[in-house]
Amino acid sequence: MNEPMEDARKLERADQIEANLGARVEVTGKAENAKLAAMVFASDFSVYCLDIAGWDEDVRGKNVTVTGKLERTEQFQARVDEHGAISQGTQGSDLVLRGCRRVDD
Repeated sequence: MNEPMEDARKLERADQIEANLGARVEVTGKAENAKLAAMVFASDFSVYCLDIAGWDEDVRGKNVTVTGKLERTEQFQARVDEHGAISQGTQGSDLVLRGCRRVDD
């Protein structure tokens, strides 16, 4: 089992998000997959793990712990073109972990 990085801050609640944007954090929650990337659903927030395409079948639905740099981004938000067509994408203001890696396997 890998040990969590020493400098990662534990992110356990949504009210801790703003104070930790830009910091390396550790998040524990339920592993699920989305089109964009693997996700972790913590108690009252969720994050995309951009460096993990998806969780294996034996991991999905189970609790995992991940670390990465916490960011809020509009990068993956759906866009509307000049003709009104809407692209695929998220609703925006997404929480992501860059450099995301699982630390409890």
